Amino acid sequence: MRNKQGKKRGALTVEQCVEKATQLIEEHGVCLFLIDGKKFSSKRVEGTPDPFEAYLEFIKAVNLTFDGEFPVNQLAVTGRTEKGFQYGLGDAAWAGITAPATIVRIVEFKEEHYPSVELHYGVAADGWSDGIELIK
Repeated sequence: MRNKQGKKRGALTVEQCVEKATQLIEEHGVCLFLIDGKKFSSKRVEGTPDPFEAYLEFIKAVNLTFDGEFPVNQLAVTGRTEKGFQYGLGDAAWAGITAPATIVRIVEFKEEHYPSVELHYGVAADGWSDGIELIK
């Protein structure tokens, strides 16, 4: 949901994500890195790539490329073990991370290989904490 200034609740800059992730990882050892698609529901011109398909390809590529940086965790949903980016709630996804630098590497990877995929970024301690509103 966007506020009256057009900003998405819970959306942070990459720098803010790194700062918040640093604090959460120091405290808990792990946190969730959140992404949410921008403009996926906009009407597109026939013959142009579907932004959601590119997003799904991006998620698959990130999960393969950064597999070693994603810990097994139960942060998003109690009792469900996850590793890497998980989809849910429309065009939102999340992954547990143990290093703030992972955020920077993922964003750089996106910019280099999937520049057409537009994302909001966020960080949360778990599926019930401050920041999770980005993907709700």
